[in-house]
Amino acid sequence: MTRRRVYVAHPIVAYGTARERDCLAALRGLLPDVNLYDPAGRYSTDAGWLRAWPRVLPTISGLVVFGTRDGVVGVGCLREIADVSGAGLPVAMLDHRCRARTYAGLALPTRAPTPRRAAVLVPGEPVDLRGLFGIDEEAA
Repeated sequence: MTRRRVYVAHPIVAYGTARERDCLAALRGLLPDVNLYDPAGRYSTDAGWLRAWPRVLPTISGLVVFGTRDGVVGVGCLREIADVSGAGLPVAMLDHRCRARTYAGLALPTRAPTPRRAAVLVPGEPVDLRGLFGIDEEAA
């Protein structure tokens, strides 16, 4: 059995914050046997991420995205969500309490959008990430 690899999309403004630590800890608890691909610390510039992303995309089983505490994400997260969805892979999100939810779409931020504050994640229903990514099915 190959170990699943799930991309953890989150905005640069969340890198190094308590929000990031809380959400990553929650994901490690929910998916202890999954390789979480965290872009924070891997890329020092947006250009570096843009060069690497086309090579990373075919290596992942899906994506979990989280925004700032108020759900805001930047254009990089929007690109990641669009590309993963376009590849037919599952997308989930973590809500403001780092709980797993279905990804129900996007809303406009309360302030004028910028590249770093492009949209707000809309959470759907609670979701079992193991089931969504087909992890338990492999063991059967």
